[in-house]
Amino acid sequence: QLKNVNTNILRKYNFEPLKNTSQSKANCHIYLNTNNLYSVCATWVDATKRQIFDKIPNLATWIGLSFHFETGIVNLKGEILELGNFLKNMDNVAEIHRTESEKIIPDNTAFMTWFEVNDISNALKNATPISKPFRQYLAPWLERQAAYVLTEPHSEDFAAEQFMVFKISDEQQVSRILSQYNKQLKNAQTIDYQMFKIYFLPDSNFIPALSGAQKSSFTTPYYTFLDKFIVFGNSVSAIEIWLDKYVAGQTLSANELYLSFCEAEKKPNNNLFCYLNLSYIQKFVTDLARPDKREMAQKQLAILQQLSCFMVSGSLKKAKMVMKGNMYIKSSVTAQKNDTEVHTSILWKTALDFDAINAPTIVRKNATAEAQIMVQDSTGQLYLMDSSGKIIWKKPFYSKILSPIYALDYYGNEQNYFLFNTKNNIYLIDNQVNNTAAFPIKLQSEATNGVMVTDFDGTKNYSFFVACQNKNIYGFSKNGRPLEGWNPKANVGLVRMPIIHFQKENKDFVTFINQSGSWQCYKRDGTLRWNSKKIDATAWSDLGYQMDSDNPRIVTGDNNGKINVTNTGGESFNLQFKVGNNKNVKFIFSDVCSDARKDYILLSDKDIACYYYKNKSIVNLFEYHFSSPQDELFSIKLHNNNKENIATLCKSKSQISILDERGIPLIGFPLGGSTRFVATDVLRDGSDVLVVGN
Repeated sequence: QLKNVNTNILRKYNFEPLKNTSQSKANCHIYLNTNNLYSVCATWVDATKRQIFDKIPNLATWIGLSFHFETGIVNLKGEILELGNFLKNMDNVAEIHRTESEKIIPDNTAFMTWFEVNDISNALKNATPISKPFRQYLAPWLERQAAYVLTEPHSEDFAAEQFMVFKISDEQQVSRILSQYNKQLKNAQTIDYQMFKIYFLPDSNFIPALSGAQKSSFTTPYYTFLDKFIVFGNSVSAIEIWLDKYVAGQTLSANELYLSFCEAEKKPNNNLFCYLNLSYIQKFVTDLARPDKREMAQKQLAILQQLSCFMVSGSLKKAKMVMKGNMYIKSSVTAQKNDTEVHTSILWKTALDFDAINAPTIVRKNATAEAQIMVQDSTGQLYLMDSSGKIIWKKPFYSKILSPIYALDYYGNEQNYFLFNTKNNIYLIDNQVNNTAAFPIKLQSEATNGVMVTDFDGTKNYSFFVACQNKNIYGFSKNGRPLEGWNPKANVGLVRMPIIHFQKENKDFVTFINQSGSWQCYKRDGTLRWNSKKIDATAWSDLGYQMDSDNPRIVTGDNNGKINVTNTGGESFNLQFKVGNNKNVKFIFSDVCSDARKDYILLSDKDIACYYYKNKSIVNLFEYHFSSPQDELFSIKLHNNNKENIATLCKSKSQISILDERGIPLIGFPLGGSTRFVATDVLRDGSDVLVVGN
C-alpha cells in the first residue's frame, strides 16, 4: 500500500460507504471483511471448523460498526454492504409481529437470527437452492416470519442445537400435506411426546441452507407444530427439550431485557433481528479453537464475559442493511428479574432402548481426552456416549453392573481401560468395548457387591476385591490371578455393601460390614487389623472415612440416626443425631461446610439435617423439609466449589435435588431424574453439567 496508494482499503469502492457513514463521535469503529475472517482467526481456530467461517461471506462481504460507550451499556450502529442473495432479497414490512415467535423460542437460546418479510417464500427462493419438496409441501403456507435458532451449545459441530422456525398459515393443512410426503419416504416416524406429536422427515435436503451453502445443516430433520409455527431440529431429543421449555414457560417472552429492546426497535422497516447471549461465548470459543490454543483464546476473549448479551436490529435500505443495537454489561442487568442469566435447564437428551438402571459414569480415553458417558439400561445393555449425548456404541452384558466403572491406565500406556463387575464376571474393556488379556474373570460364586479396586503402592499395580454369595471375599492381582491371603478370605459372611480401602501411617485398611452387622478390618495380606465388632442395628449406611486429620475416623450410621465412629485402632464411640422422626435414616459422611473436617448428614423421609464441628463441639448446621419423601442421599462435587454439595433422589416423583451449604435447594431444582447423577465440565467452559438417567 505504501508503494501503490490505489491498493489502500480507503480507496476501495466497496469500503467507501462504510467510511462515510461512521459516527464521528463514536468511541470505537470496527470494519470487517468477512472474506478475511478465517485468516484473522487462523492462528487459533481448528482447521476442521473452517467451513463455519466459509459460510459467512455468503451473507455479506463488509460489516462496519460504530460503538458508543455509556454506563452499563454499549450502543452501536452500522451497515452491512455487498449483501448475499438472502439479505438482498428481503423486503420491508409494514408491521412487526416479532413477539409472536418469542413466545415459543426457549430461554437458553445462544444465538438467533429472526427475519420478517412480506413474501418469505420468494426471499428464500431468490437466495438459496430450495428443494422441490420444500417448494411443494411447505413454501405455499409460509407466512412472513422465520428464525434460525442456536440453543445452548454442547456438541462438536452445534448440529444438535440448531433449529429453523417458520410461521405457517394453516397448521392442519401443512400437517396433512407433509404427512402425505412422509408416506412417500422410507423410515418416516411419528412420535407422541406429552400432548405433542414429533415427526421425522427423512429428507436431508428439505430445509434450505440460508447461508447459501449447497448442503443444509438439517440432515436429519424432525419437526413439530407449536402456536402457528413449525419448528425443525436435528433430533427427536432436541425437539423434546424445546417442548419442555415451552410447557414450562421458559421462553424469551419472559426475558424483560430482551422484550424492552424489541419494543424499542419495533419499527416498520426493521425486518432483521439478531440476538447473542454472551454467557455462552466461552463454549463457542472452546469448540472453535485448536486444543493447544483453547486456553489462550479464552483469555483473549475474557472481556466478553463482562457482557450479558448483544442485540441488533436491521432494515434493508438501497441494497445495504442498516443496523442498530446494544450490548449490555452484566453488572447493569443483575438487578433485573428476568435477564440473560443462565438458569438450570435440560442441555440434551438421549433415548436409551430401555430405562437407565444406574448412575451415569464419566470416563475418558486418557487424561486429556474429552469426557464421555457410560450408562446401563434395564436389559443389561451398556452405552458409551460422547459429551453431547451421541451414542458411540452399545453392547449387551446381560446382567446389572454392580460396581462403579473404574477408568484405569491399566497397562501404563496412557490409555484408560474400564474395570467393573456383574454378578458372574469381572470385566476389563477398552474404549472400543473389547475384552483385554485374562478378562473377563468368571467368579466361582455370584458376586454380592461391587468390585473394589486399589493401588496399594501407587505404582499402577492394581489389586481388586469382590464379595460372593458363598460368604467369601476374593482378591485378585493385576493379571487376574488370586491374591495371596485372599484366595479366598473365607467365612466373612454375606457382604452386600461396598468394601473400602484406605491407608494411614503406611498401614493398609481393608474393611467392610457384612449383612449380620459384623464389622471386620484386615491388613493388605489378609490378616486381621483389629477384631471384628458388632453393629447393633437392622440397617446401616455405607462406610465413610477421613484420614487426613489429627483424629482419623471410619464412620457408619444406622437406620435410627445413631452414628458409630471408629479410629484406626478399632476403638469406637457413638453419636445420636435428631432428624425428622429418626426412622429409616440414611447417612453420609462428607465435607459440605466449615473447616476441613467432614460433616454428618442424615435423611429421614422428608427431613434432612446436617451437623458439623464447631471448635470441639458438634452442632446443627441446618434442617430442611422436602415436600416429598427422598429415597437416596449422597454428595456431589461441583466445579469451582471447594466443598461438596448434598444431593438426593426422590424415586416416586423421579426428581433430583442439590442443596447448598445452608441447606437450600439450588436454583432450578428439583429436576427430573430417576437415578443418582454425576457432575462434570463436559462443555469445557467452567460450568457444571449434570448427567442423570430418567
